[in-house]
Amino acid sequence: MYRVFSKLQGGRICGRVTGAFASRENVGLSVAADGVVVGRRSQQHDVGLLSLPTCPSNIYHVSARSYSQNTKSTRLLGLSPEEFADYLKNKSIRRCFAVFDHEERKVKFSHPEIEELGALFSSENADFKNHEVVFLQLGIRTNCLMGAIVWQSCRGQAQGGIKYWHYPTMEAFLRDGLRLATTVGIKAALAGLWVGGAKGLIAKPREPKFSMPDFRQDLFFDYGDFVTSLNGCFVACEDIGVNLVDLNNVHSRTRYVSGVSEDLGGCGNPSEHTASGVVRAMEGALDFMGMGTLEGKSIAVQGAGNVGRVLIDRLLDMDVGSIYVTDVHRNQLDTVHDMFSQR
Repeated sequence: MYRVFSKLQGGRICGRVTGAFASRENVGLSVAADGVVVGRRSQQHDVGLLSLPTCPSNIYHVSARSYSQNTKSTRLLGLSPEEFADYLKNKSIRRCFAVFDHEERKVKFSHPEIEELGALFSSENADFKNHEVVFLQLGIRTNCLMGAIVWQSCRGQAQGGIKYWHYPTMEAFLRDGLRLATTVGIKAALAGLWVGGAKGLIAKPREPKFSMPDFRQDLFFDYGDFVTSLNGCFVACEDIGVNLVDLNNVHSRTRYVSGVSEDLGGCGNPSEHTASGVVRAMEGALDFMGMGTLEGKSIAVQGAGNVGRVLIDRLLDMDVGSIYVTDVHRNQLDTVHDMFSQR
């Protein structure tokens, strides 16, 4: 059962809804786990509890995707990242790569043992757009699987954030990297930045050890060593699951990183700039549609992390009507609730 804090009749924090909630007057949501609504209205109303046993047809639950669509199934693609890491260790392979040969128009692999992954690198896969190279390596200290995927470097040195995430299969791991590397490249081009599109990935282990500070530090030391070994063809920065401390640990092992803390000469947390861009985009969309300003509007925010919190703070300062927030981690929503419930 999905839960979402939802505005019933207005007010600041307006109750908890079991199921999924949407209203044409407000906003439709895609709810993956729990959500919280923060916001304010000029009038105060009582908080109520609403139970919805069924889900409206215009609400879609986000569940584990089927990543095998339009892809020839292979044993390696079906392995979890941990199982794939064990497979590489058993084959005495610590690092490997797949590179696209533009002359022969096909992907070549560093080791025949990983050629099964080639089922994903074909024109039949919409996520593969002749990406230049996929690098994979096992962490020196942690043995965790990490990757760097470069889409195109024709506009400059490839750059992308490090995403630290749970992946059910290698197909999910690689598809996510391929898709996000392409997205970074397109966004950079639209912004007029002379950098190439790329993406860093770290498969989060499922064992409890991943939450231990010493293990986490070693993990990002490993990623820094990995980036250094690529000799500048990939520049890493912060993304989902990574914070400034993690990025500083990466920086301690490589110079090919951006967005480190200000005391190390970097720009610090990029969330302020990202949130500003989101606000400007919403304002631009409303202006284009002739719908006025953000004041009084109901806003849906997917993700209650670094960017989401800054975004919520700014939206509340702009007198929006209410804000609906969802996140896959309940603790993130609890933090948002504590930060903004009195505003």
